[in-house]
Amino acid sequence: MFFKLFDTSNMAKIYNTMARIYHMLENDVTEYLPLSIVFKSPSAKVLDFLLLNRDFDYSESDISSLSNTSPRTLQRVLPILKEEKLVKETRKSGKSIMYKANVDSKKGQALLEFLKLSIEDNLDRIGEMQVIEKTLTVNQ
Repeated sequence: MFFKLFDTSNMAKIYNTMARIYHMLENDVTEYLPLSIVFKSPSAKVLDFLLLNRDFDYSESDISSLSNTSPRTLQRVLPILKEEKLVKETRKSGKSIMYKANVDSKKGQALLEFLKLSIEDNLDRIGEMQVIEKTLTVNQ
């Protein structure tokens, strides 16, 4: 196990993983969310945000700022997400319409499952990295 840890390929994997984490901490985290990684679109950013925060509803301005999507872009993608039954209107608060991820639809459930599996996979990778870091610290 000890020699395997210092294998060149393992060291490269450790370095690449650590570099990605440091890069994430210095930059906009929304680009590292599961749907955003795969689809690289404003719709993915919005869906990542709404699915991760599915217990609450949000106004357009909140979604825009919290998902790091411009208001104009959100105005363009929100009707498409509603039409696809991925986002639903929940209520009106003053002049604002509140929105929420539609996890009741089959498409919404599928995206939520993908999100959960991606997060589990990332947590497994982080756990492996922590074990490696502890082993490196102990062996020094």
